[in-house]
Amino acid sequence: MAIELFVWGANSHGQLGLGYQCEQIIDPERLNLSKLNINVDDIKCIVGGAGHTFILEHSGRLFGCGWNKASQVGLSNNKLDAISNFEIINNFHMKKIIDIACGWNHSFALTDCGEIYGWGSNQYGQLGLDKLNCDNFIGNKYISIPIKIKIEFKVKKIAAGLRHSVIISDDGRVFVTGSGNKYQLGLVDANNEPILSTDTFTLVPGIENIIDIACGQYFTIALASNGDIFTWGDNKYGQLGIDSNEIPSSILPIKLEINFGKVKTISAGWTHANVLNNEGIIFSWGRNTYGQLGNGLNDTYQQWKPKIVQSISNIRQMSVGSEHNIALDDEGKIYSWGWNEHGNCGNGDVTNIFSPCEILNRKKNNTALLIGGGAAHSFVIIKNTIDNE
Repeated sequence: MAIELFVWGANSHGQLGLGYQCEQIIDPERLNLSKLNINVDDIKCIVGGAGHTFILEHSGRLFGCGWNKASQVGLSNNKLDAISNFEIINNFHMKKIIDIACGWNHSFALTDCGEIYGWGSNQYGQLGLDKLNCDNFIGNKYISIPIKIKIEFKVKKIAAGLRHSVIISDDGRVFVTGSGNKYQLGLVDANNEPILSTDTFTLVPGIENIIDIACGQYFTIALASNGDIFTWGDNKYGQLGIDSNEIPSSILPIKLEINFGKVKTISAGWTHANVLNNEGIIFSWGRNTYGQLGNGLNDTYQQWKPKIVQSISNIRQMSVGSEHNIALDDEGKIYSWGWNEHGNCGNGDVTNIFSPCEILNRKKNNTALLIGGGAAHSFVIIKNTIDNE
């Protein structure tokens, strides 16, 4: 039995970790991790941004590669704009990393004691660091190495969008930082005017007991412990789950009046959102230009009302890129749909996919264990019951 990591999609910055750069890989390719000292059996998650990627082990070791122009990979000894092999990321002061989040060109790590480290671009305050009081800025824009963010409470969850970031405190409060040009921060001032920018993590009013969060390009989604889901920010494509003709954007969080069942996780692409419930059902809404809703309709521009992705079931994990989706079911089958310009759906083509399509099928005795990815690139860990196949 062999356990292997397969990669595909955009690779112009080396974000697939193959050791070289190319425009794209449309057929899933095996990545040899043994020479990189990464234990594939110990991989906890694989998370990517626009053009960079991190592999986090259960042991807490973190490896990164890809686009590094804003130092978003976090290698203090590597100033290259692109890094094509996974390299270990340090500077966490012996703290164990348990989660990772990637924005467009900024990154966060969460430790097991509730601390967060940030690095990469802080041009819009998205790292939550005071730009005037930080010694690690490059040209007053970028953090070159992971640096601890000073916060007065423990953090249990992090998420990052294009230019904004969100954290959940250990008592379920939500804090945001960065750009709010489309109201994605969910903040207002004393005059009830929208706050369009902040460079420190600031409390979002009106929501509590939050257990999960996700960031789109210009919107934010939050899940409360009682199952309530809140959205705020830009609603041009109905990505807030409300009619965009009636509410084109929302400055403050709005509760969705939809019965999703018991929600397991929430996720967001640039302009669409997904809910996965405990029954393995995916609900999706928002933009559908590239098929990212998986409803089979290539003439539907958007769909604001959350609807079930009908052709798949018993899903246990979701991975969402900027405009494409990967899903893993209980049998170890993998499905992809949505934007496919760079082969990011892994079906050997570059045509957008409007209904979930099974990839890396079972005829080769493949069973998927874990999926992950970034904006236009994807990863899957496969167990093959026949060695050397």
